[in-house]
Amino acid sequence: MRGDRGARRGARSASSRAAGDPGLDLFLDPLFALANAPLEEARPAPATVRELPASAPGESAETAIPVSILNQTAKEVLQGAFPKLWVSGEVSDFKRHRNGHWYFCLGDGEAQIRCVVWSRDQRRIPASPDEGMQVTVLGQLTVYPARGDMQLVVTDMEAEGDGLTRKAIEQVLRRLEADGLLAPERKRPLPRFPRRIGVVTSPDGAAIRDIIAVARRRWPGIEIVVVPAAVQGDGAPDELCAALDRLARWRD
Repeated sequence: MRGDRGARRGARSASSRAAGDPGLDLFLDPLFALANAPLEEARPAPATVRELPASAPGESAETAIPVSILNQTAKEVLQGAFPKLWVSGEVSDFKRHRNGHWYFCLGDGEAQIRCVVWSRDQRRIPASPDEGMQVTVLGQLTVYPARGDMQLVVTDMEAEGDGLTRKAIEQVLRRLEADGLLAPERKRPLPRFPRRIGVVTSPDGAAIRDIIAVARRRWPGIEIVVVPAAVQGDGAPDELCAALDRLARWRD
């Protein structure tokens, strides 16, 4: 019976197609086309192309770097790795360039390093060092790119004892003597009992209190004129000179 039913359904389907049923054609035609389509050969998936990363600068002959780039990179690495350092040693080969910069070597008997003091930084240093002087310098380790030399850029310097300060005072005295300012005939006689004393110093230090106490004890009627000025630091020389100029122009 089931076979009869299938035969009858097949007969109806055939009769429907013979009768030109459009709905059935729309359903069967795609299936028929799909079932009878020729088989296609399987196509391989396209290959994935991976580009190898390029070599970093300097890792191969093809990526070689110029000497200028090498030296500049070394300078940046050194300055980034080392903060300013205090270094001690003996001065040798000191030279003063015509542009005002100082060049010298600092050594300890086993090694040495080139040093430079730019002219703008010399105001912090009392005097230039002498050959063979033991000094302690504050500087930044760096590389001079033009020659690839490692050097220490010095911004401050101290000598053992009072070496630099004593040398600076001696230089000033020699200059004053050469100008005739230390000649006896140029000196003004000091009064036996002065009525007024000018003092240039820091108003906040203990020195001014000691000066006033001693002056009052020895000469109670003395007048003391205090002109404040910094006595240490970068701005001290200018402030001291300005204070002395004010005293020189003082009028009753």
